[in-house]
Order: sequence, then C-alpha cells, then structure tokens
Amino acid sequence: MINLLYGKDEFTIFEKVKKMRDELTPPELRDINTTILDGSELSLGELVSAAFTVPFMGEKRLIIVENLSARFESAFTDRNKGLGDWESIAVDLDAIPATTNLVFKEGDLHARNPMLAILRNIAEVQTHPLLRSNDIPRWIMDRAGFVGISIEPQAAYLLAESVGAELRILDSELKKLSLYREDETIRKEDVAFLVSYVQDQSIFKVVDS
Repeated sequence: MINLLYGKDEFTIFEKVKKMRDELTPPELRDINTTILDGSELSLGELVSAAFTVPFMGEKRLIIVENLSARFESAFTDRNKGLGDWESIAVDLDAIPATTNLVFKEGDLHARNPMLAILRNIAEVQTHPLLRSNDIPRWIMDRAGFVGISIEPQAAYLLAESVGAELRILDSELKKLSLYREDETIRKEDVAFLVSYVQDQSIFKVVDS
C-alpha cells in the first residue's frame, strides 16, 4: 500500500502517520520494522531497496518518506530541472510487496509539482489544509475529549481566537491547561490567565489605547 499525506496542517499529518505506525506493528517490533527516509537526500535506488525489504519477525513494514516532493517544487517552472532518475518511480514501485506500507509525508505543495502529480496516481491521497477559523473551536473540543481533557466551550473559543490554526500549539496549550486545572474542567478564566497568546493580545490592546 502507498499513501500520500500533504498540506499545511503538519500536526494532523504527523498524527495520522503516528496512528498508522501504531496500528501497523506491535510495540516490540515497531522500531525495527519502521524506516524513516529523508526525501531531500534520498535516491530512487535507496527507496526501492527499502520498499522491497521484508519485515523482520512481523507481518508489516512501514517506510516513511519525508519531503520528497519538496525537492521538485521548482521543476514545473525550470525547464532544466526535471525529475531525472525519479521519472521511473511509478514503474519501480508498481510491484512493492503487500508486506510494505509506504507513506509519503509532505508539507504544502504547488498543484503543478511534477512529483506530486505522479504520487497522486499511485497512492491513496489525503490532503490536509489548515483548519478554517470557524472549525478551530470544534477541533479543540474534540481534541480535548480525545486526550481526556474537559474544557468549557467559551474557553475553547478564546483559545481558538488567540492561537488560531496552529494545532500543535493548541494541543500543547490544552495539556498545560489540564495540568494547571489538575484534571478539572478548563474555564475561560484559565485560558485568559495562563495562555501567553491571550496575555500578549491584552498587552497590545493596552498599548494601542
């Protein structure tokens, strides 16, 4: 199986890949059957070799390729910069064994990126743009429930308004607030008191006045 995850929402992509890894192999074999490759320096031969390696004492092997497509972001505007050896990637990966799960983990990419065009044709694709502002409070509530934290809706709205769509920061602030409240429900007052982004906004308002 080949998966492609890309977009500006790096936290959701990170979480999705982590979930794949956790579900694919038992904990005692997870490290030995997971290979993470730096796409910025990777050769096609190295990728193919890793993809065709059988798992060790397990049923599945996970190969994570990070930021391969980013190497080719300018290829669609520069006629002298094509895909080179990577032109054959679709053919070379056509027969990877069923024991291999190959994941391409990317950031934000131009729609005309030539590597992206190839990967879209051979992989199951997930696109993860940044959340819209109206969706952030709901994400905070859902995330809080997922990690076992209780938060009032008003607190979630203030946190969303202050931090925005930076989900990794929001996740960190939720955990910090939970420790402060000692597992009690997080209130709007707690966010105003503890979250530095809210405090900074208050300072700016005083200065502007």
